[in-house]
Amino acid sequence: MAVVSCISVVRYFSDFITTRVDVEITLDEFKVKVCKQWQQFTPLGICFFFREGGKDLPVDCDYLLQALTTLAHSKKKTSFDIFLQNVTHVASSSSSRAVSSICNGSSMSSRNNCSVGMYLEDMSKSAKPLLSDGWPKVLGEIGHLFVEGVKQVRIAYTKYRLRTGFNMVLTHNECSRFTAKCGVKECGWKFLAASIDERNEIFMVIAYNPEHTYGASGRNLNQKYSISFTSSFIFRATMELLWSIIMPIVVGKGL
Repeated sequence: MAVVSCISVVRYFSDFITTRVDVEITLDEFKVKVCKQWQQFTPLGICFFFREGGKDLPVDCDYLLQALTTLAHSKKKTSFDIFLQNVTHVASSSSSRAVSSICNGSSMSSRNNCSVGMYLEDMSKSAKPLLSDGWPKVLGEIGHLFVEGVKQVRIAYTKYRLRTGFNMVLTHNECSRFTAKCGVKECGWKFLAASIDERNEIFMVIAYNPEHTYGASGRNLNQKYSISFTSSFIFRATMELLWSIIMPIVVGKGL
């Protein structure tokens, strides 16, 4: 079976490049491909975002980049836009040396040197929080309710696993019960949520030990994700975005 792929149009101010990506590409691989065409940048000095509903949303991990490809393919689009941001921090006293280093030599034109210098990020600006920063706490605590059943629990668990990188094992994944434990036997991390109504529509966290006692060894921050998670994540993010736009209008009109 052919791997799903499409064209990514990478935009940087008025410039752009195109490169083919598929649903298996990692963020690091994508950065390397971009920097081969834009040699004034380095993989460690750039990040990406996409625009949805007038908002800039960060692409800060593998599955979000892969999700854009999946979404474009599902909509039968041949390409999608993604925007590059230069996040290289350079002190003002050493800006000329940094520009020279970033440009990979002194043979570049003065126009390119000037352009790179203009795009250096102001260190006084605080970084925007990432969408996934809150995912390590998405499982809640004992007594927390998931009002959309086991599907919502599965999504929360996947967010936690992908964001933290810990290897966990599912012991029950049923319509009335969801339990997981750490993949390391000596670790005390465990999570249990169960249905509290006859129709299995509401789940509650019954037991949860959030501490990984064996530390960060064995963590993997590039874990794979399922297509169902991608679809659910994109759908929820889209609905939340639409709700944030519609709600102020409704309140303003007193409806």
